[in-house]
Amino acid sequence: MRLIALASLVFLFTAIFLLYPQNDVSGPIGIVIPHHDMVAETRAAYLSKVSDRIKPKTIVVMSPDHFDAVSGTIAASDRLWETSVGEIIPDTDLIQRLQISVQNEPFLSEHGITSLVKEIKQFFPSSKIVPVLINRSATYEEVILLTRSLYSECPDCFLVSSVDFSHTNDAMVADLHDTLTMRELFDADSEALYKEAEVDSPESLVALTTWAKLHNHNKFELFSHTNSGFLSDARSGEMTTHIIGGYYAGESDYEESVVTFMATGDLSLSRGVHNQIQKQSGLLDKLGERFFWGVDVSLVNLEGYFSNDFDQAVWEQEPPLFPISKENVKYLDFLRVNTVNLANNHTRDGGDAGFQNTLSVLKDNNIEVIGDHSDISEASVRVEQIGDVKVAFIGVYTHQPFSNLVEAIQKLSESGHHVVVYAHWGEEFNTLSNTVQQAMARDWIDAGADLVIGSHPHVVQDFELYQDRPIIYSLGNFIFDQNFSEDVQTGAVIGGKFERDSVSLFVSPVNSYLEPYVIENNKYKGYVENWTKNWSSNLQDDGYFTFDLQ
Repeated sequence: MRLIALASLVFLFTAIFLLYPQNDVSGPIGIVIPHHDMVAETRAAYLSKVSDRIKPKTIVVMSPDHFDAVSGTIAASDRLWETSVGEIIPDTDLIQRLQISVQNEPFLSEHGITSLVKEIKQFFPSSKIVPVLINRSATYEEVILLTRSLYSECPDCFLVSSVDFSHTNDAMVADLHDTLTMRELFDADSEALYKEAEVDSPESLVALTTWAKLHNHNKFELFSHTNSGFLSDARSGEMTTHIIGGYYAGESDYEESVVTFMATGDLSLSRGVHNQIQKQSGLLDKLGERFFWGVDVSLVNLEGYFSNDFDQAVWEQEPPLFPISKENVKYLDFLRVNTVNLANNHTRDGGDAGFQNTLSVLKDNNIEVIGDHSDISEASVRVEQIGDVKVAFIGVYTHQPFSNLVEAIQKLSESGHHVVVYAHWGEEFNTLSNTVQQAMARDWIDAGADLVIGSHPHVVQDFELYQDRPIIYSLGNFIFDQNFSEDVQTGAVIGGKFERDSVSLFVSPVNSYLEPYVIENNKYKGYVENWTKNWSSNLQDDGYFTFDLQ
């Protein structure tokens, strides 16, 4: 009798296991996949691989609310999903237990969900689904609370984050932004992803990384990383990047240390740009808010000082003064600029009071400052450190050799910093550097600088290589009201990443007159090739110019 009873129990437990299969402990607890159908085949290949390892009872799909269609911040759908390969049943019981607002209408046109349901049915035919839309207004705390509630109610659920990554308008910029996002994915750094990742749904990545940590699945395994610009051989235009991967049991073994940055030339929010702002609010619509979002350091040279009490007549005097309305700092916020160079000839147009007010306005908006017009000190240097890679950005305004700078560079270099000198110098509207600039740049590199960047001439000047260190004598204008020549309307944006023993750079050409935008694809390559001809031997297959700093 006992043998019969034991056999019955074994049969019962086997039936339960087959009816409700459990996740393979060697499989992922959650994954991120794109809804961009350019990589639909790659996405399907990954889902096929994952489905060989796990058979979840319920799949929770978290997607951005692309069209702000959700009432509130988070919604779920309990509708039955019809696909060409069968129906997907919603897990209505779990939705009720999670107490998520049920709103079916927003899901009907939400491609973050509709692009995936057929493949979910194809590869996980027995799984139920809980689709969730998260609006960009959702707070970090709301997403954490939702994820913990899900863990409490359904720890065996499988979480899918439907996320497209960089959406900026330059393929190289998009690739650089993914460097930071990838670092934070490998570190499972939920808070950093929420604040810094240039993706269409940081909130979905917060949920995924929190879910992984709750399960002690901290090891992110990358399956694929692609860039629509590279896939279509276009450098300028609407870009989408795709990161596919999942979190597995174990701890992260990611050790790569990289500091990413982007830097521009002269930016004005005064005079003609101010007048353009008064006419319409779309000053940066063509460039987009995501251009600088997604790097550790985003640096511009600000021409002017913040003040709300000024007479516009000062714009017309010689030399002109450049007061900026305090309201216009919102455009730096919009661009997510986090560092401003104030070492230039317009910083003290408003005297010491104007300078101090500018420092206050920038501080109130969490924007750091390099350069103080008069001296090199710790206060005028920004240091960014990721892992064991330290990069110091120094701002200096000079037309003659600057005595204190060599000593400052030597001190920083000897203490293990990569040093970037951002110099305001040179002759206005001259497309070639002069001998004074050249002598100073070489002295700084001899002292330990790894990269020299210039502004002030309002035109792009020559790029040089000295002692295997890159020099850009002038990036030209970034946003300005000058339009009397093509040269003053075309600026260069430099982007790159510092690693332990190297720096990798790219150049993005922008139209800088009033409403900036990345130069169209048919002209883009010509500008870059002309500017970087002295760097041609350093060009790599990935599109970066890489320089050995050992």
